[in-house]
Amino acid sequence: MATKRPRTTISFDPDEYQELEEWAKSEFRTIPQMISVIVKKALIEKRDKMPAKTTLLNE
Repeated sequence: MATKRPRTTISFDPDEYQELEEWAKSEFRTIPQMISVIVKKALIEKRDKMPAKTTLLNE
């Protein structure tokens, strides 16, 4: 079954890829799983740093 999740392609320098591979193995993850975890953590950090959005209440 095909997924509807968007996909992307990324390239690494060989030494960075090897480091990422070792990191993923140390956490019993595949490289795509490791990249997903890294991106999700970065997005959470980004959201936490953004100023709170104000909302208008209907009166």
